[in-house]
Amino acid sequence: MTKNLTNVLFFIISILVIVFALYLYNKTGTTADSTHNRNFSIDSDENIVLLELSKKNEEPIRLKQNKSGTWMINDNYTANNIAINDLIRILKNLYIKHPVPIENREIISNNLKENGVKINVFARRYIISIAGLKVIPYRTKIKSFYVGQDDYDAAGTIMQIEGASFPYIVHIPGIDGGISRHFSSNYYEWRDPVVFKLQQSEINSIKVVVNDNSEESFIFYNKNGNFQLSEQNGKTLTGYSLDTMKVQRLLTAFNDLYFEKLLYGEELSKVKEVLNTQSPSYIITVEDSNSKITKIEVYSKMITEKEKEELGITTDVDPNLFYLVVNEKEYSLARYFVFSRILRPLSFYVKKSD
Repeated sequence: MTKNLTNVLFFIISILVIVFALYLYNKTGTTADSTHNRNFSIDSDENIVLLELSKKNEEPIRLKQNKSGTWMINDNYTANNIAINDLIRILKNLYIKHPVPIENREIISNNLKENGVKINVFARRYIISIAGLKVIPYRTKIKSFYVGQDDYDAAGTIMQIEGASFPYIVHIPGIDGGISRHFSSNYYEWRDPVVFKLQQSEINSIKVVVNDNSEESFIFYNKNGNFQLSEQNGKTLTGYSLDTMKVQRLLTAFNDLYFEKLLYGEELSKVKEVLNTQSPSYIITVEDSNSKITKIEVYSKMITEKEKEELGITTDVDPNLFYLVVNEKEYSLARYFVFSRILRPLSFYVKKSD
């Protein structure tokens, strides 16, 4: 009798333990995943040197730090360092808020792998690292996970580590809102907006073509640190003196010229159709001291009647924004107040000598 009672009690206790374990599983979702599969954050001392972001069946965007410390996109273009530093800061501060509901885990997990952004994180480590001595560097992948949409109340973002059983809602403590926007696989959103960042000594020549008046076009040449002015055909101008202060403002302007927004997709297609019916107002070609040539074309941006009303103007041309084409292949929106110092005709810089 005693033995039977003991067996019954053991059975009841076992059932209670199982029920309690299932309760904890449903509540926390931690029993099925190891700590590794729940640890999204990167150690703060990791030296991240490569980030790969991609969607299924897409070529990844590779954000890579080169030997000089500059971040590049696919080894071709300079990346936006501010955006990358923001992403790295986020990667080092990710914490689980709670698992997704058990009844939706499979659907959400499958959707993540089909439509989410996968990020691979690589760090530089050293084979020998003793007391500050670091020898023989190598690059290794330290984290790989999927990023989905922000959850319904924007209190976190759906994420799942590669190989894990199910996703979690992940957030940054102390920061409201989701963070999915920081994990874009869109190349255009990672481009550095800088068009020119040249010191005066790095400029070989500046050629400015004013399309509606060829007599206002000109070229500045750097001759051993002294800039000489010539007409568009290369003939040296005579009978004129330069306004040196205005010329100096032109030369220093090339140290910080950047666009507002890179155009792509359907918006780019529409803009190209419009620009095909126009001619650029200015064409500016700059050769730097490394013989690199950058050409920009400036096109007016037309505005609607409603926009004219809102701005309180009568002209059809946007007074703030224009279309900028760089090297005949990259289209963007730019602001006049950023570029105004270089959008000047010849007569602005010279005056007739007495």
